[in-house]
Amino acid sequence: MPMEPERVVAGRYRLDWLAGSGSMGEVWQATDLTLGRTVAVKLVLAEPARFAAEGKTLAAIEHPNVVRVFGAGPGYLVMEFVEGEPLGALLGREGTLGAARTMDLVAQAADALAAVHAHGVVHRDLSPANLMIRPDGSVVLTDFGIAAAPASEELTATGQLLGTASYVSPEQAGSGEVCPASDLYSLGVIAYECLTGRLPFTAENPIRLALQHVSAPPPPLPRTVPPQVARLVLRLLSKKPIHRYPDATALAQAARSTATVRPLWSYRRLQATLAAIALTAGTITLWPEPGTGTQAGQPAALTPSSAAVAAPGTTTGVTLTPAASPSTTPKATPTPSRSATTATPTPAPARTSPPATVPGTSPATQTPTSAPATTATAIPTPTATQTAAWVAIPQVEGLTLGEAKKQVVAAGFTVSVIGPTTDSNALVNIQCSSYGKTAPAGAMILLSTYAPNDPHNPC
Repeated sequence: MPMEPERVVAGRYRLDWLAGSGSMGEVWQATDLTLGRTVAVKLVLAEPARFAAEGKTLAAIEHPNVVRVFGAGPGYLVMEFVEGEPLGALLGREGTLGAARTMDLVAQAADALAAVHAHGVVHRDLSPANLMIRPDGSVVLTDFGIAAAPASEELTATGQLLGTASYVSPEQAGSGEVCPASDLYSLGVIAYECLTGRLPFTAENPIRLALQHVSAPPPPLPRTVPPQVARLVLRLLSKKPIHRYPDATALAQAARSTATVRPLWSYRRLQATLAAIALTAGTITLWPEPGTGTQAGQPAALTPSSAAVAAPGTTTGVTLTPAASPSTTPKATPTPSRSATTATPTPAPARTSPPATVPGTSPATQTPTSAPATTATAIPTPTATQTAAWVAIPQVEGLTLGEAKKQVVAAGFTVSVIGPTTDSNALVNIQCSSYGKTAPAGAMILLSTYAPNDPHNPC
């Protein structure tokens, strides 16, 4: 059987094996016969003459997160061969990447886009297939088969949708015009997929899919995604380019800042504090963290009998007991004595208070006294404020501080403002609370005038 003849491109690049293919072309691992090195050759199938002129521009881009382009000709690009696997293969194997890994990937990809955009080039086909993950975890942007300069009439006058439909930006799907923010949108779709294991939009054909990118809002991210990460991704998925990040550099900074942002307060820390108070002050009623323990919209009561006391060297959690319904008569609870519980099932002996220390004397010279038993009061019937229904938190990001305050207060919440300015004409960049999209009336909503990527931003 005769051997298949060698395929050599431009008399120099021998095509060794097919690494991947798609509607726009094929990528081959090849050998540079002149320099004796392994390269990747992209054969562009659609309108090959359009891409020869781009080789010089692409070859000028040098960045560790961007594949090096060695040259180009009619219908082909010669690039660095990257060891590793496409992000698509990694997602196919692991499903999701988690918030930290996703933000690291977004930051590296944004660094790459910043270098590309600085040379006046828009990638236009960003997808998991052309983000390569090296063995050390670094990200490399590849496949510039349909990249174009934003001002190039020759490359934008074809009248056809270029790019992978699942990741195409609204403006690219609609008018066909592209800008650097178009790549940021595609990166937002990739981030959404990394966090959830699914695409934000799906349809039975590319046209319907493109229409969803143009007009449909993205589904909310799971509550397991940290709020600051969810805000970043949803901002990238804004329909209008002006509502996304100003540029790729700003996005990279914002993605990295999510690893250092710390909330001003913690709901679980608040629970622990109130539990300690409940041990000496009877019953405290508070609203539970959404999605945990108690019934939705029902407050929880902390009492001395339900707040566990940790024995030395052990750790214990706070138990929330649902408060009485307003339609039922509260029942008196037995008067318990203060007792200690340990992490083991074996009941611990009754806990007594340590002897008080009188100044100038040592504990050994004092007479121990037993601590009086502390009793818990009956759980009171919740007041109207405590049993108020959860209501939607108005979304005020982007409004002036004065208007935002009016809307939040009108919805029945209290407002706290933080930032470099509290002027009523300042814009609200971030809003947050300890809840989700709904909260009980009277809850505090934090409005921040800090820039989204400012390290002082608590949200």
